[in-house]
Amino acid sequence: MLKTSIDKFSQKKKKLTLNCSFLASESPKVLFKLTRMSLRLTNRIFSSPGKRFFSEPNRSSANKADVVYRAAKTLDRAQLLRLAKSHIAEDMHFQGLGCSVDDSTPLLEYWIRSALRFRYSFVALEAKSNQLVGCSLMTVRNRDPNVDSLRVLGPVPVCGISPVAKIIEHSRRKFFDENPSVYRVIEAELIVEDKDYTGIGVKTTMLNEQFSRLKKLVKQGENIDGMIAVVTGIESKNTLEALGYKAIYEAPESLYRRADGTTWTSKDPNLKFATTMFLKL
Repeated sequence: MLKTSIDKFSQKKKKLTLNCSFLASESPKVLFKLTRMSLRLTNRIFSSPGKRFFSEPNRSSANKADVVYRAAKTLDRAQLLRLAKSHIAEDMHFQGLGCSVDDSTPLLEYWIRSALRFRYSFVALEAKSNQLVGCSLMTVRNRDPNVDSLRVLGPVPVCGISPVAKIIEHSRRKFFDENPSVYRVIEAELIVEDKDYTGIGVKTTMLNEQFSRLKKLVKQGENIDGMIAVVTGIESKNTLEALGYKAIYEAPESLYRRADGTTWTSKDPNLKFATTMFLKL
């Protein structure tokens, strides 16, 4: 089938070539049209459905008007898990650990459920399809962990990314130990944006909206001392610093030692160890 199509194309192209030398002297416009016809014929033969053989490289057409924002809902769980898995697959910290995305699922689901218990999380959606393209999941953490009421979620799952969860837990306790005046904070569980929607401020918009709403809640009497995040990627760190977060603690290398004595670190040369960020409200 392909050979027949190529033979037909070669015959048509040969006829076009024979006629072009005559038509070029008569009308450059005609030659231009014939050249376009030849390219279209080539595209029809060699391109896969929906793509052109001579087309320009794909560029994201997403812009700010394509995205809307709202509070996260329980019904978003499936799409939130999809975003979380895409984040894990690309995060250099998790790549350094060397665990699989599927093996990470139980703990990702746990973090999502923890965040959806509260009203602080935000999602970004593609306006026309309502497909989630970003999320900023926030949960509540107290100085006394018994107040967090995590028992309703069941035991913390043990899976491939449990070493990262232990680093986050250590960093949180270290934060409370070194900040005795802080009793209750909002902690970022996951801050993710779809890779096709980077560069249009999805993360920044969600975080700004959350910060504005939390400031209002504090003025209304909500007991929140600040916002923390234990970041494992340099992009998230830079985003939070631009919003006023301060880096206050870096996890020690000793936490990156496996049970067999071997060590692992992030593959990101700019952020080898998880860093705790804090923004006072």
